[in-house]
Amino acid sequence: MVRTLTGKDGGPLAWILEAGPASYVIALFKGRYLVQYHWGSRMEPGLDGLAAISAPLEGFGAAQDLTDKSYGMHRLPQEYPWPQGGDFRSPALCAGILPGGQPAMDFAYRRHSIVPGLPEWGGLPLPHGAKDDGPLLHLEIELKDDVSGLAIVLLYLPLPGSGVIVRAARLENRGKRDLKLDRAYSFSIDLPPMAAGLDLLASDGGWARERVLERRRLGPGRVELESRKGVSGHGSSPCAILARPDASEDHGEVWAAALMYSGDWVLSIERSEEGGFRLQGGLHPELFSRTLLPGQAFHTPAVILAHSGDGLAGLSCGLHRFARHNVMPAAWAEKERPVLLNSWEAAYFDYNEGDLVEIARGAADLGAELFVLDDGWFGKRNDDRTSLGDWEHNPAKLPQGLAGLADKVHALGLQFGLWIEPEMASRESDFYRAHPDWVLSLDGRELSEGRNQLILDLGRPEVRAELESRIAGLLASARIDYVKWDMNRPFSRAGSPGCPQGEARHRYVLGLYELARKLTAAFPGILFEGCAAGGARLDYGVLSFFPQFWLSDNTDPVWRAPMQDTASLFFPPQAIAAHLSASPNHQTGRVTSLASRSRVAMAGVYGLELDPRRLPPGEAAAVRADIAWYIRHRGTIQLGDSWRPLAPEDDGNWTHLCVSKDRREAVFLWMRPGAIANVGPERARLPGLSPDAHYAISSPDLPLFGSRVFTGAELRVRGFEFEVPPGPDPRALAFELSATDAEQGW
Repeated sequence: MVRTLTGKDGGPLAWILEAGPASYVIALFKGRYLVQYHWGSRMEPGLDGLAAISAPLEGFGAAQDLTDKSYGMHRLPQEYPWPQGGDFRSPALCAGILPGGQPAMDFAYRRHSIVPGLPEWGGLPLPHGAKDDGPLLHLEIELKDDVSGLAIVLLYLPLPGSGVIVRAARLENRGKRDLKLDRAYSFSIDLPPMAAGLDLLASDGGWARERVLERRRLGPGRVELESRKGVSGHGSSPCAILARPDASEDHGEVWAAALMYSGDWVLSIERSEEGGFRLQGGLHPELFSRTLLPGQAFHTPAVILAHSGDGLAGLSCGLHRFARHNVMPAAWAEKERPVLLNSWEAAYFDYNEGDLVEIARGAADLGAELFVLDDGWFGKRNDDRTSLGDWEHNPAKLPQGLAGLADKVHALGLQFGLWIEPEMASRESDFYRAHPDWVLSLDGRELSEGRNQLILDLGRPEVRAELESRIAGLLASARIDYVKWDMNRPFSRAGSPGCPQGEARHRYVLGLYELARKLTAAFPGILFEGCAAGGARLDYGVLSFFPQFWLSDNTDPVWRAPMQDTASLFFPPQAIAAHLSASPNHQTGRVTSLASRSRVAMAGVYGLELDPRRLPPGEAAAVRADIAWYIRHRGTIQLGDSWRPLAPEDDGNWTHLCVSKDRREAVFLWMRPGAIANVGPERARLPGLSPDAHYAISSPDLPLFGSRVFTGAELRVRGFEFEVPPGPDPRALAFELSATDAEQGW
């Protein structure tokens, strides 16, 4: 819902955006400046409170308005701040008139409109409506600098079903001179001083050690999260969480911002000298600039803003609903994902059709539903040095082509999937020899390679048209049910002929979105999984087209479990592919129990990354039983609400809880990463259940546990105890819960 609150003169006083349990209130200060009045739990602003907004001019400050020196911009909680006007904090916009710069600008409110539906947003993805949202309305508020002619149109879109507010900005040159944009953030929000301060939850890492979560208190100064790699990055998605210090999984107030973008980005959190917090971000300003000619406009990526008063679980449950219903292609929002076997660690590049059919036969015997042919099937691709771009099957490996292999896989009762990396070309490829000028490069500089490959210039229409034709022809050539779309290198020396350096990387992302939009629309029945050397492109932008991600190439359960937890703060299990791999692990060399590898994989979209022909008979039977158990419960796991409950003593164990939408079913997964001597029974609390319901708990891993009945309130407050049987480390268990009319007898 979007409403305008008017003053006594009939002019706008404030705008109220309501999204489920959250409110976002923008006020108009002095009839001129947009200020942040409230972002948090649902609240109706009072006229007296709005009238009391002030920003008293400090002793060492500067007056913006010489006719009214009662306020200073440095204390004003602005919605979209600009520099050199007396606000000495970080601006959202840096722009000037060409030639010569003239960066000082002064923006004032001009008009607003409340518009049905969604606008077109310059080729960038925006969330779509869901049936729970009702008719969508968005608010546009226009600010303008009369000297330069630059107008800022701020977009606000509340999504009631998800509790999310979407923001973005459109910059329009309405003057007669060229303008230069050196910073054009998607948003800026000023949160008020808080006595106890705020914590920042953010992650770091790299390839095969993605998303190591850290929580730290924000001190004086400015903290930046970023990616300069041309993709959203292995270390962090373009996401940040601010939390009150007492906030936990199921308690306390938290705020989140997530950019709907897949290229270079920055999010910054600045604590002012008076204790307030400025959260802002968008395109990375060090890698972006844009010249706006008269009449031109530039759109920033959207940012997702979410708030919860019920801790991290309340936040992530709302964001999961948002991801499913407002971001993923609608056809996949409520669709359970199949159990797959991916051929990469089973065969790498060394295989023929007979090998693949036998691997697929083994997958079918284990109960898998989809076989995916990974790298090595095309051109002369026997290693990673050749053939990217030559999307024709290798007849030495596939004498009957992809169509022949796909038919054999379907005959086994499996769906068929295929790996591609369409954004790349190898130097040793017919494609590159035909189009050596179609790769990102800088004039006069040597080409830069990563993993022996070059990046195609998706910002150019002719490159996109050729790729669309080739990939569409490939996908139509066989019965393909699934595509793993990979991207395996960062950007370096990335320029485009005739395109200013500061624009090439952003135009690449726009080109990627256009290509993905056309191919997914042409093949709506294909499930597309996004991959970028593991999890280097895990963001809401790509999720708009690819409803599933590969989180990391590292499948070691001790590493993988916390990675999945971090990702689950923003993305639902339905979007996170998690595979059971062989032991020792191919990335870390660690020897781990089958149970730990399988239980961790059960917390997402379960799959296999191994050769079933090499499984010992006992392990094969266990995997078969695990897949059958997972399929019975995957509706709850993939489509329910996710929690990351800790043991009462927070003893380092990993836990994951999935609760069905009706709260009648739940799955609880537990792992102890290492051996502990002389330990008694374990105990785990399970939040998120109906407090008055009775739940029968059983475990396929603990026959002696039987079936025990507890109330939801008891499980939330005290938890339940279980003995961990001896076995190989890490120890791991699965539990299933079902609401029952029976009560515990005494």
